[in-house]
Amino acid sequence: MFSNIRKQRDRLVEFKRNFYIRYPKTYRMVRSIIIFLLVIDLFLWWNGVGHLIGSKPVCPGYIVGDMGGMLVKIPRGSVFLVERDRDAEQLKLIGGFGPTPKFSEKSKITSFAIYVHSKTGEIFMQRNSGQKPKNAYKFNDEWINVGVSSGIYYPSNHFLNRKVDSAYKHKLPVRMKQDIAGLESYQLWDPKHDGEGYIYTPEFLRSKDAFWRKDKFGNVQTYISCGTEGGSPRCEQLVDLYPKTKTVLDLAYSRHLLHQWQHIEKVSRQAILSMELKDISECHS
Repeated sequence: MFSNIRKQRDRLVEFKRNFYIRYPKTYRMVRSIIIFLLVIDLFLWWNGVGHLIGSKPVCPGYIVGDMGGMLVKIPRGSVFLVERDRDAEQLKLIGGFGPTPKFSEKSKITSFAIYVHSKTGEIFMQRNSGQKPKNAYKFNDEWINVGVSSGIYYPSNHFLNRKVDSAYKHKLPVRMKQDIAGLESYQLWDPKHDGEGYIYTPEFLRSKDAFWRKDKFGNVQTYISCGTEGGSPRCEQLVDLYPKTKTVLDLAYSRHLLHQWQHIEKVSRQAILSMELKDISECHS
């Protein structure tokens, strides 16, 4: 058995020597490519798994990182989805496969999602991975799905102004006869395909009713779009946390909670801002 292995090894060495003698340039090029691929593989392995070996969590029980310029610690049991800048880069490199890198105070967090109770402000903690709150996405759903976008996903300050400008440019906002307290209320209409007049056409999530709030300077502070059909229509409420942090909250909840929009915004803000970590030393106190 061992003699066969030695023979195979000797043949490989001989093949390598002959190949180098006949094609020296090709040999050097192939060798350079192999070395380059090994270096890339080592880099991805180190950033994905290697640095986890023998290392301790920066903040046990939490995911730590920079969220739009604010250091945060996110309870691990609350998170349904979390991503950082380097994750996005690695996913492009390795086609969406590979281990999740370790988070640290230097990580630039780009997105995550949690559930917050609309009345109490309680953050839902999963007992099992992927668990959802009771009645989630049903008509009597009392939970807010809070999506967070920051870092490379932050759309820049005053993006809500552009959201409303786009509605006026591409839709035909029709003011409702009665506004919801604190909000301007509109129906959004789409032009007909032939360019004549306007016709109501349901789109994704049937979100054709829109509501927004402006400050005294005319800047949009809150933008809400809601579905109008189906057994459990949903609303999407966008809130910009700037200048505290360059972060946008995307709040999704059942339309029957729309009249509570101010409280929903308040408890969602508090839930996210309560994750602020003043100093990394707090993790060890």
